Amino acid sequence: MAKIKRPKKMAYKHNFPIRRVHPITGAISMENQPHKVLIPGEPVTLLLTADAVIRSKKLHGRGNSQTCSGSMCVYAQRNCFEHPVTGVSDFLYSRAFIQSDHKKLECYGYSHDADWFPKLNDKKGGHDALLARIKENGGPIPIVLRPIEETKPHDRIGRITGKMPRRSAKKRGTHLRAAVGTYGFDAMYSKE
Repeated sequence: MAKIKRPKKMAYKHNFPIRRVHPITGAISMENQPHKVLIPGEPVTLLLTADAVIRSKKLHGRGNSQTCSGSMCVYAQRNCFEHPVTGVSDFLYSRAFIQSDHKKLECYGYSHDADWFPKLNDKKGGHDALLARIKENGGPIPIVLRPIEETKPHDRIGRITGKMPRRSAKKRGTHLRAAVGTYGFDAMYSKE
């Protein structure tokens, strides 16, 4: 009997920001749910369509990595993936994390070279510019999602001091997309 082959796990986890609304008070809080990152087997080609851009615009997807045009494409074309897609995805400037199981807290990690379209999505009037680019192209624009490379654990301890090096204070991932959507591209270089 053949064994079921499980995908490889990455050395780190991806935090999905989850919005919670208190049922009584109505208070809104943001929580991070760490998900195990699995490596998919094959690349996937998505088509950036006008329908996904319009849906993202209605959901206020500017500066939001979970309601941007890329995330709308992932959900609309979920049958293209070899793994289950729950509908929650985090589409960042160079990577995409797609949730496969919300009970086990697992997601699949992809990388992509189409960093122009999340950046265009986050600008003021970016959705209209994306629609114009799709019309200019004569139809949907293909985006190739490749499996993320497996990272190797390495020691980050400095040779001279023996201490961990300080991580830069730049915004990353979802926080970067939110800052760019709110304050513009100058937020990419601010340290707060």
